Amino acid sequence: MDAMDCLWTHLHGLVPLQEQSALKVLAELLDLETVDLTRTEPDWALLAALPPRLIRRYRVIPLGRTRDHVRVATADPFDFAAFDALRGILGTPIEPVLAAPAGIRMTIRNYSRSPRR
Repeated sequence: MDAMDCLWTHLHGLVPLQEQSALKVLAELLDLETVDLTRTEPDWALLAALPPRLIRRYRVIPLGRTRDHVRVATADPFDFAAFDALRGILGTPIEPVLAAPAGIRMTIRNYSRSPRR
């Protein structure tokens, strides 16, 4: 079990909530936005610009680029190594957006099977 799964397991142990409800509680505590990856498409061009190994290792999904940052879905908002790696590759600051671990895993699985790669 990695840090992301530990965080979610611990949160579920403290408060018996559905994953989306737990996500909202955590986002509110950390003052972060949330995203439902079952309803939101990643930025496929940004996803393709990242090494697949990095996406799988850090479990991050780029959502879009603005003039001054890239929004990235993550289930682990404390994974600063991931944000540093992304900043180095993409050359812009990273804005983490909280997503459920299941949504992250589903998106990575779909991407790895996608002909867009």
